[in-house]
Amino acid sequence: MVPVFCSVKKEFLEIDSFIIKKDLSLNGIFSILFSIIFFISWYHTIEVSFYWPLIFLALLWSFLQSKFKNNTFDLGRFVFLIIAVISGLVLILNETKSYLDILFALGMISVITLNWFVKIFYKDESLIKTIGIIGVNALLVSITYKYFNTINIVGIFACLGIALLNHEFLWIQFKRKSLAKDNQVLLYVFCLIFSIIGSLCFLIETDLLNNTEIALIAVGLSVIEIYILFADKIRNKSNDVISGWTNFSTVNSELILFNALVFGFSCIQIDYVPVYLSALAVITFWIFQKTEKTKRYNIYSFVLLISAVLLSVYLAVYETNKVGKIIIYAVQAVSVIISAAYSFLQIKSTKEEGKMFSAILPIIQNLWIIALLFIQVETAYLPLVFMLLAMLNFGLILYKKLDLVPESVLIIGLLSILTSVVYSIQTLNNFVLLDWILQLSTILLFIVLILFITKKEFIKSLQIDYQIAVNVWLSVIMFTQLEHKWLPVFWAATAIVNVLLYYKKIGSKKEISIVYYLLANFHLAFVSFNYYQSKFEFVYLIIFALLALYIFIMYKYIEDFKFRNSIIIYPATFSIGLFLFLSFDKGILTFFWILESLGLLILGIILKEKYFRYVSISLVGVCVIRLMFFDLSNADFLIRALVLLGVGVVLLVMNTLFKKYKDRFD
Repeated sequence: MVPVFCSVKKEFLEIDSFIIKKDLSLNGIFSILFSIIFFISWYHTIEVSFYWPLIFLALLWSFLQSKFKNNTFDLGRFVFLIIAVISGLVLILNETKSYLDILFALGMISVITLNWFVKIFYKDESLIKTIGIIGVNALLVSITYKYFNTINIVGIFACLGIALLNHEFLWIQFKRKSLAKDNQVLLYVFCLIFSIIGSLCFLIETDLLNNTEIALIAVGLSVIEIYILFADKIRNKSNDVISGWTNFSTVNSELILFNALVFGFSCIQIDYVPVYLSALAVITFWIFQKTEKTKRYNIYSFVLLISAVLLSVYLAVYETNKVGKIIIYAVQAVSVIISAAYSFLQIKSTKEEGKMFSAILPIIQNLWIIALLFIQVETAYLPLVFMLLAMLNFGLILYKKLDLVPESVLIIGLLSILTSVVYSIQTLNNFVLLDWILQLSTILLFIVLILFITKKEFIKSLQIDYQIAVNVWLSVIMFTQLEHKWLPVFWAATAIVNVLLYYKKIGSKKEISIVYYLLANFHLAFVSFNYYQSKFEFVYLIIFALLALYIFIMYKYIEDFKFRNSIIIYPATFSIGLFLFLSFDKGILTFFWILESLGLLILGIILKEKYFRYVSISLVGVCVIRLMFFDLSNADFLIRALVLLGVGVVLLVMNTLFKKYKDRFD
């Protein structure tokens, strides 16, 4: 009572002052110390009963401070506030469950409440409130732990309830402007901590819950988190921002996403999760564009999409699916379509941050599709599918639906070509009809793609001769699959096609056709005789006709080729002659050679080229010499007679033609 008396009678303050600190009462300090010692000894004697006098004394010190504004009373109420809070928590945790827990809690709350309204401790206005906030949260945690010590649905929502109480109390005090900045931050930190604990408990508990319970809990937690996130709009209808914790609100948005992920991985079969993650990525990005409170959702949406990509590839590799292939392919297709929608949203985003991944996303999507195709599609179909993918990218880039460099179309096209070449080599000479259809369809699509690229001036940074690429690709396929007797037919036919493309100004290089023409002649001269079979003589007649057709086109329509006499006439004459020499009986060789010279003469007449006449006459000379020095000495009289007769008839025909069309050589 001495400190009270001195506070009333100011003239006695100096008599009762503490030696070290004059603004404190000596008797007041002794009173605090003896009270603490008394309660410690009382606890060991009568246990819980000591708590009620302790509460009374804590309330008394707080009341005295509010009445007299004395530093001694301030110190006393601070000390007994801490003792009352700690003692109450110890009793609640250590004593058995009973109605006394309510009384302990009420005692703690009464002490904290009275001290809360006294406010300032010395000159610090936040310390007492900080102790009160910590004390109440510790009380709520203690009761939750004691009565819900096993994690269950009630325990999960109890944690969220504590978070919500902190949040509501924060907003009430904020509107009253009765909290210091540190107290505001502390309340929101507690709100976040208990929100996080609730979400983690939800994650741990999922193994013990059914799908319905998990879904309801996820919805409930998300509703609470959404309310906390948008409380300024929902509850207070205000744009006020509490200084010091604005960045903390993003954690609530992340917890919403966390709850959605827990629900997805717990309730949805793993084979369908890629679709869920892709859809969640789209929703997350849409929310990011609609509100500033979810500023990290842009990054999270991209992470979700990447997770969908990696998971779908993982499922494709390790075949963990428990459903049919058709469903798996459908899931993957839907995931890709949703990712395309996500890419479109990024391109159309009104925020610059929203376009952060717009450049890299199409690359990832293409790699994703390519990986899935490589893993699950047979190699025979890959070239065609890759070429279709290249055309799809071309269309999307052309119409600005995809933010991707044009060269990527060529890269995918090159992948299609390489896959086709590898497959052709692997299945050497073993193509079936379906393989031919697939490979030739791929080449046709590539040609169509090239025409579009050239017409639209799609790629300006690279100058590529697509004609060479197509010819080399087609040549590899044919070389690995065609029988040798058919290869000269292909070389000659390809030479004709390329020279016609040059004539129509579709192709730019006539040299390509010449290379194939010479290749056809080389193959005919030095390879074909090894595979000659009399039943396939029609094949060689086709070759002769194709070579003649090429010569006709070159002389008739291609006028800017100076060396056509030496490069066109001689190789064909030589290759056909050598093939005949190596493949047929020597007794009738002269007759075939004279037929060759007749063919040259006819070509010369048709083309009005006198150079053909010279080559034809030279070949006739060779035939006459061979006839005199070899055929006449042939032992077989019948063959000798037939050859002489045949050569004579051909020479008469040649003489007649020469006289009739002599003017064509002038």
